[in-house]
Amino acid sequence: MAAEDSDAKTKAERSILGFLRSNDVIADSHQFASSIGIGHGELESVIKSLSAFQFIESQDVKKDKWLLTEEAKLYALNGSPEAQVFSAVPPEGIPRAELEKKVGSQIFKIGSSQAVKNKWVEIGKQLVSRKVENVEDTLKDLLKSIEDGKVREAIQNIFLQMGFEEMPTNNFVESSFWNFDALFQPQQHPARDSHDTFFLKVPSTTRELPEDYLEKVKQVHEIGGYGSMGYRYKWKREEAEKNLLRTHTTAVSTRMLYLLAQKKPFTPKRYYSIDRVFRNEAVDRTHLAEFHQIEGLICDRNLTLGHLIGVLNDFFASLGMKKLRFKPAYNPYTEPSMEIFSYHEGLDKWVEVGNSGMFRPEMLRTMGFPEDVSVIAWGLSLERPTMILYGINNIRDLFGPKVDFNIIKNSKICRLGPVFSYSMRNVPFLHVSHPELVGDMSLCLSLDLGKSTYMKKTQEPLFGHSIIKSNGKAWSDQRKMIAPEFFLDKVKGMVDLMVESARPLIESWESKIQHEKGLSEIKVDEDLRNYSADVISRACFGSSYSEGKEIFSKLRALKIALSKRNLLVEIGGLRYLPTRRNREVWRLNKEVRSLILKLIKDGGGEGCASEKGLLQAILQTPGDSKNADDFVVDNCKTIYIAGHETVAVTAVWCLLMLSIHPEWQKRARDEVVEVCNGRPPTANSLQKMKTLTMVIQETLRLYPPTGLLARETLQDMDFGGIHIPKGVNISIPLATLHHDSSSWGTDVNEFKPERFAKGARSATQLPCMYAPFGIGRRTCLGQNFAMVELKIVLSLILSKFNFSLSPNYQHCPSMRLVVEPEFGVELLMERHDKDM
Repeated sequence: MAAEDSDAKTKAERSILGFLRSNDVIADSHQFASSIGIGHGELESVIKSLSAFQFIESQDVKKDKWLLTEEAKLYALNGSPEAQVFSAVPPEGIPRAELEKKVGSQIFKIGSSQAVKNKWVEIGKQLVSRKVENVEDTLKDLLKSIEDGKVREAIQNIFLQMGFEEMPTNNFVESSFWNFDALFQPQQHPARDSHDTFFLKVPSTTRELPEDYLEKVKQVHEIGGYGSMGYRYKWKREEAEKNLLRTHTTAVSTRMLYLLAQKKPFTPKRYYSIDRVFRNEAVDRTHLAEFHQIEGLICDRNLTLGHLIGVLNDFFASLGMKKLRFKPAYNPYTEPSMEIFSYHEGLDKWVEVGNSGMFRPEMLRTMGFPEDVSVIAWGLSLERPTMILYGINNIRDLFGPKVDFNIIKNSKICRLGPVFSYSMRNVPFLHVSHPELVGDMSLCLSLDLGKSTYMKKTQEPLFGHSIIKSNGKAWSDQRKMIAPEFFLDKVKGMVDLMVESARPLIESWESKIQHEKGLSEIKVDEDLRNYSADVISRACFGSSYSEGKEIFSKLRALKIALSKRNLLVEIGGLRYLPTRRNREVWRLNKEVRSLILKLIKDGGGEGCASEKGLLQAILQTPGDSKNADDFVVDNCKTIYIAGHETVAVTAVWCLLMLSIHPEWQKRARDEVVEVCNGRPPTANSLQKMKTLTMVIQETLRLYPPTGLLARETLQDMDFGGIHIPKGVNISIPLATLHHDSSSWGTDVNEFKPERFAKGARSATQLPCMYAPFGIGRRTCLGQNFAMVELKIVLSLILSKFNFSLSPNYQHCPSMRLVVEPEFGVELLMERHDKDM
C-alpha cells in the first residue's frame, strides 16, 4: 500500500515539475489531473506539498458564475427588446404609437433603436415596418445558455446531499479502450460502428494505456475469466486505441474505478457526473445526437439489486418522478441490468429515461477489486427527465428558439441563487445561505424552529432522544438542566484539570522527539482525541480517559459505521435488515449502553474538579423520558461525542494552519511565552491570549466542525418574507456562509486571523455569517468549554514545540458527522527549547 501511494505521489511530482520545465503555468489542475490519470485530490495534495517546500508557487483560481437578473430572465423568456419590437411589427407595418402601446414603453424605448441599428425595422413618419423576414435573437440564446445550467445544478445538489463525489468529465475525446473494451463490450459490437459512434480523424489513436490492465482486459475478452467464458475472438489492440467522442460517461466511471481499485485497503465510494456525450443517432422527438448524461455509481461491499432499486426510487423521487418501472435488459458490462421507465403525462406513455445495473465481476476483478466488492450504477439523460418533469413533448424544444424557460424558473428543483428547494424521498428541503434569511433564523427564539428530524432514526444509535435531537419542551427542559454546567465560571474551575489531561500528550511527544534524535514525524489526531476524551471524562463524568477508553473507542467505531451508510439507510427500512453493518451498529450500541450504565453504577470514577455536576444533573433530571436509563445513556453519549470529537478535530485543523503559516505560529508562540512566563496556563492567562483566539476563530471559519446546520419548521413560519410550511427541513451550509465574499471580503479563501482582531462580531459585515457553534437558541452549549480546552492544549504545544507540515500529508477533509482530515495530519516536530 505504502509503495503504491509513493509511486502515485512520485508520478504526480514528476509530472508537475516536468511540465513546468517547459511551460510557465498549469492553468487548470482538474484538467491536468485527468491528463496524467490521477484524482484531483491526490494532485492537490502533491501541489500543496511542493508549495510548502517552495518548489512551486500555487494559488486558488476564482471562477465567476453567471446568474440572470429578473430583467434578463424576462428577456430569456420573451426575447430581447429588439426581437420583441420586431415580432410585434406585422408585415403590413404598424403606427409607432400603437407599437409602443403593444410592447410597452420601456421595451419600445430600448428595443426600437437597437432594431433599427440591426436593420431589422424602419421607423417612418407614420409606420414602423419590417426590413427583413426573419431575425436571429442572439441575446436570447446567450441568456438561455446561462439559464440552462439551473437544472443541472439542482441535480448536482441532490447528488451532493446523498453523499456523492463529482468525477472529472472534461475529456470529451476518449479512447475506445476506456469507452468500450474496459467495459467488456466486444469489438464487433454494432455500437462500435461509425454509424453509431463519432470517431476522430485527428488524432485518430492513443498510445497511453495502462499495459498490465490492458493485458488482463485482453485475456478476459479472448478466453474469459472470473466466471466468464469470454467472447472467444482475437482481440485487437488497434481497435482499442481508436479515439472517439465518448458515447457515455461510463467511460469516466471506468477510469475512476480503476484508480480506486489500485488504492489499498479498499475504500467505499459514491461518484457522479453530469456532462455531454455523443451518439450518431437520428434526431427525433425523444433523441438527440448530443445530450447530457447523468451518471451515478456506488462502490461498496455486498451491494445487491435491492440496493440499486432503492437508490433509483430515492433518486428519481427527489426529482419529482414517482411513476417508475424497471424492465430487464442486457448490457455487456452489467448483470443484472434494468432499463428505467417513467410515465410522461404529455405523451401519455412510458418513456425510457435511463439504464442501470450491477457491474459484472470480470470488469471489477480485472481492475483489482476484492471479491465482495460490488458496484451499482445508473445512467440517464438530463434532457428526458426534464421533458417528463416539465411536460415537454419534443426534446428539440429544449434547444431551439422556442424554449420556454418560465417552466424552468418556476420549477421546485431550480436553484434560484442562495435559496432553493429540493426533496429527498418526498421530504422537502430548503437550502438557505441568504444573509437576510440566516439573520432572521439566528434571531428566532420560537421553539417552532427545531432540529431537523431527517435522519433522526438513522442516527438514533448515537444520539437517541438527547438534547441534540430533541425539540420543543423536551429540548427546553434538557437545556435548562445541562446549560449551567457549562457556564464560564464553572469552566474556569476546570482549567487545572485540562492542563493535567494535556501532560501525557506533551510527555509522549517529547519522548518521541528525543528517541528520534531531535526531529519526529508525529500523527497528531489520535493523541488529541485522547486528550479531549480525558478532559470530557474528568470534567463531566468524574472518570479518567483510561476508565472511559472503551466507551470512546466503541462510540468512534459506531460513528464511523453510521457515517459510511448515510445514503442507503433511509431507503425502505433498510436500517432494520440484519446486514453486516446493521449488526455491527446494533452490537456497538448495546455495548456502549452497558458500559455507560456500569460507569454510572460504579459512581463515575474518583471525582473531578466539577464534582460530577453534569453527571449528577443528568441523573437527577430524567425529563419526559419513559425510561430513565435511556435518557441518561442518550445524553451521556451525546456529551461524549460532541464534547470531545469537535474539540479534537478543531485542534488538529489549528495545528495544520499554524504549520503552513509559520509567521502566525511564531506570533502565537511569542504571545504564549510572554503571557505564561514558563508556567502552565491559568484562567487569567488564557484571557490574554488574543492572537491564539484569533487563530482558533479563523480556523473554525475555514474548517467548521460540521458541514451544515439542520433545522425544521415544526409549524408554519415566515423568514425574510418567505413563508415556509410546517415540516420543511432547512439546510444552512456553513462553508457557504463562511466563504461568502460579500460578507468577508475578496480574501475570503485566505487564512487571515487578523480579521478577528476586534472579535467575532466585528470580523464580518454580518455576524450571522459566522456560525461555527450554530445559530439562535440551538447554539452549542459547550462553546466556552471548547474554547478554553483548545487554548490550553494549543498554548502548551506552542510553548514546547516547533512544527511544520510533513510532506506525507494528504489534504482531504471528510464529513463524518464532523469535518475531519480523511488521512489524518502528520507534523514534523522538534522541541522549541532545543537551542536554548
